[in-house]
Amino acid sequence: MRKILGSVVGIVVAFAIMIGVDLGAMQLHAPPTGIAPGPEATAAWLANAPVVALAIIVLAWFLAALGGGYAAIRTARWPAAAWVVAAIVLISAVMGALRPPHPLWMQVGAVVAPLLGAWLAIRLPRAAPTATPDAA
Repeated sequence: MRKILGSVVGIVVAFAIMIGVDLGAMQLHAPPTGIAPGPEATAAWLANAPVVALAIIVLAWFLAALGGGYAAIRTARWPAAAWVVAAIVLISAVMGALRPPHPLWMQVGAVVAPLLGAWLAIRLPRAAPTATPDAA
C-alpha cells in the first residue's frame, strides 16, 4: 500500500511542479493575446517562440520527475517509485511534444529529461543518518 501511495504522491507533486513552472514561464514568455486557442495557434506560437521559453518547458519535465520522484521515494521508501513517476511524466511530455509538433530537440528532451530527473532523484540523499548512542 505504501508503494502505491508513494507513487500517487510523487505523481501529484510532479504535476504540481510542471504546472507551476509552466505558469511561471507563461509570465515570462506569454503567447500573444487575441489568438484562438487550438493546435494551429499553438503550432504558430511554437514556430516563433524564444528558445528560452521552450527550454523552460523541458526544464519543467526534468524538475517534475526529479521532485515527484524524490517525493515518491520518501513516501514509498521504494526507489523504483521514482521510475513510476518518470514514466507518467514521460508519457505526458511526449504526448505534449508531439501534438502540436514541437522542435526535434524538445521531442528528445521529452524523453531524456524525465529519465534524467528520476535517475537523479534516486541518487539524492533520503535522510540524515540517525545518531546512535555509543555503548559504553
